[in-house]
Amino acid sequence: MTNNATIIIDDKEYEIDALPEAAQVNLARVQQLQREIGELQMVLEERQLVLQARQNAVVNAVKEAEAPKEPNDADAA
Repeated sequence: MTNNATIIIDDKEYEIDALPEAAQVNLARVQQLQREIGELQMVLEERQLVLQARQNAVVNAVKEAEAPKEPNDADAA
């Protein structure tokens, strides 16, 4: 039994090294695209968290500005 990398296509296992060159090139690109998509999904999730935090900051800033101010000792004099 060899330890060569394999891929399953239509329920049949193939050794990657034995695939035609065109299939190997396309497979390498598919794997690269899958990695890139995973990385982009992580970036998107991070950006969504930052967006949510900024939206919350806007809401909090507006609420703070609208809140009645309590007079301090300097205002009472």
